[in-house]
Amino acid sequence: MCAAIKRTAGIDVEVTGGDVRTGRSEGWIARWGLPRPSHVVVRAGSTVALRATDGRIIGADVLARLEAEGLGARRGEGFGHVLIDPDFVGPGLDSAVELRAAASPGAETTVSLRAHADFVARIEDAALRGAHQAACRARGLE
Repeated sequence: MCAAIKRTAGIDVEVTGGDVRTGRSEGWIARWGLPRPSHVVVRAGSTVALRATDGRIIGADVLARLEAEGLGARRGEGFGHVLIDPDFVGPGLDSAVELRAAASPGAETTVSLRAHADFVARIEDAALRGAHQAACRARGLE
């Protein structure tokens, strides 16, 4: 994946996190009566956090080109769609969680809890994965 991003965007990146589901893409070339080559693919709904290895900030023009062109050998067949920081992800979660509970009608008690950073990160990852998979299903990319 990092090599494909370098070919498309011209930037060396490293994976810093994410959740990647893989699969195989196969098929049949009816015209020739031959099987299609088998490819290992990154499945729809996968999420990856990347960082430029030289520490620079990747420009919006580069990200737009990467999102428009996609990644992989079979982009012309509808594969390789990439979403970068999509709007359905929204802002990150804060480590402070505030709960409001009504002890009785009209009375409100505020309880502040500090969530553990690892727990918050797992919730963020699960929410991002679910939102991304739902968006892929809505676009017919599953």
